[in-house]
Amino acid sequence: MSRIAKVAGAVTSLVASLVATVSAAQAGCECLTELPLALRQSDLYDEAEGCLYYENAGVRYCYNISYGLNECAAHDEGLDPFCSSFFPPDFCEQSFCFVDSSCSIEPYASSYFPGYGLYYSYKTCGSINSFVAWTGDDVPRSMTDLIALVEAYALSAKQALEENLQQVRDLVDSGNTEECSLDKACNGCTGCEDNDCWEQTINTRRTNVVLNSELERQASSAELEELSCMASYISSTYRRTASKEYNDDGRVAYQYYGSQSTGAMVQWPASGFCSDSFDARQRPWYASAASGPKDVVLVIDVSGSMSGERIKLAKEAAKAVLGTLTWVDHANIVLFNNEIEAKYSSELVTTTEAEIASMRRWVNDNVRASGGTEFEAPLRFAGELLAGSTACSKAILYMTDGEDSTGFDSSTLNSVPSDAVIFSYALGEGAHHAPLQEMACSTGGIFYPVDSENVLADVMASYYEYYVQLADPCAVNWIRYSDAITGAELLGGCSAIFDTLSSETVLQGVNCVDLNIIVEPLQLKTCSNNAYDNFVEMVRSQAATCRAQSSVSGCALKKLRAKVGSSSVCASDSILGTCDGNTNIAFNATSCPAPNSNRFSDIILQDCNAEYESCTAQYYDPPSAAVSLKFSLLCFALVSALLL
Repeated sequence: MSRIAKVAGAVTSLVASLVATVSAAQAGCECLTELPLALRQSDLYDEAEGCLYYENAGVRYCYNISYGLNECAAHDEGLDPFCSSFFPPDFCEQSFCFVDSSCSIEPYASSYFPGYGLYYSYKTCGSINSFVAWTGDDVPRSMTDLIALVEAYALSAKQALEENLQQVRDLVDSGNTEECSLDKACNGCTGCEDNDCWEQTINTRRTNVVLNSELERQASSAELEELSCMASYISSTYRRTASKEYNDDGRVAYQYYGSQSTGAMVQWPASGFCSDSFDARQRPWYASAASGPKDVVLVIDVSGSMSGERIKLAKEAAKAVLGTLTWVDHANIVLFNNEIEAKYSSELVTTTEAEIASMRRWVNDNVRASGGTEFEAPLRFAGELLAGSTACSKAILYMTDGEDSTGFDSSTLNSVPSDAVIFSYALGEGAHHAPLQEMACSTGGIFYPVDSENVLADVMASYYEYYVQLADPCAVNWIRYSDAITGAELLGGCSAIFDTLSSETVLQGVNCVDLNIIVEPLQLKTCSNNAYDNFVEMVRSQAATCRAQSSVSGCALKKLRAKVGSSSVCASDSILGTCDGNTNIAFNATSCPAPNSNRFSDIILQDCNAEYESCTAQYYDPPSAAVSLKFSLLCFALVSALLL
């Protein structure tokens, strides 16, 4: 057995040991002894071969014909496509069985066999929420147990999505995507009901997709078909995870996947949220997994030529960039015309949620067009800001629509630290390209000619694709932020999804699992020794840790520039030759080591308030005495910040 398999096996055993199971279903919710007639008469049922076929994204998997029947068992253990990986989600090891729809112990409609009236339940078999189970046993638990659980869920979803990408593309190429569906939230939320704790309508039995009409219009038919198949695929693992861990409709928690090609978001639970401006790629949780910690100075031309529609676009672009900054980043904004017109601060500021909100207001109040254009002063100031920075990655985003009226002096670039890169943006046909190209080429950055002015925000906010080249393809990145609806706290583990089939590093999307699926952070705050606050500080410190490299170079950088266009290619790129080799950092991502939760100090969870209440007096109905639990959970008020 390989070292990786051994480590992964150990993690699987650890996660499996966290939850107790029983062998018999509870009275009144017994296991079915046969499948519904309609399913037995379908082509998914083959008695001669002994197969009950589970079909996902056009691929059929043969399960034992008695799958889910007769007894409580870990029916999914070792099965493709979700439970055969190095990081099988916890539900793979848990007992469940198919039950009658009248079962009162939280039956879920089967996502594997939809449309056949088939339901399953973990709770009838004693498989319950992990945190509840921990409260009922005598084994000391710690924050690292929670970390291992969440990261295993995140990595198993990542691996499943990456490994099945080729199958999804084969379906799209062959035109066989009939089984894939795109349940868009803007078309209405199927089965959604009002939930006072969530302050919106939700359906915890389903997933749906947030995709605004403009992004849908811009996407190709192939991209939309791929999205629909990926959404159908990930829906199964989200719903199974929720049916295992989510035990209270009052506790707000999410699982979500953002698509790089479309900006759409697949979300559990399904909700009625619909937005004409939502773009998953411009959310902090997305950027946290894609880009890592960074210091960013945004330099914006507000000269007279920027009046009218252009100044409006500049505001939108600035706010789109702000939307990509996380709790471990630092930033500043500089406005210039024939001088430095205004600056948000005299120094870099930590981009907390409150600071980002303040910066957005400042952009609205201060971005106005007037005066001439002089490039050097704002560039020197940006360089001085970054010279005092100790950040891992440093970037200047420099946008103008004009020509330096004083003549650009190349020596100004000497004020930019050698470890900082410039992403320069020429807005419209009137912008002078030469100095902007020089800024980018001299610092290892990228020049972007933006001829179609209405895409300025999207182009500028995509700067973090550069930093994707530096990512650890196996990392789970933690992010903490608040919901825009309720102000509630969210702590999510996010992993970047890559195209492992490409010879270049291509980000497919970002997948996140909230800790809130298992337990509410506010309840963890009731534990002794400041356990949760200490944990959050450790997570923040880890998120701020520098990656092995701070800048992109060589063929990887040449490919990024060439992807933008010929005017973005630098003279220095020519010495690199054709760059036909594989530069994909995720090429061997299937060999990721098991998640190492021990990178955090062990913080014991003790004296936690088991009767914590933050929403309404909705009590969790405990399972039978066979599970030996005398514990009731109250509902909690957390809504994720992923919506806005």
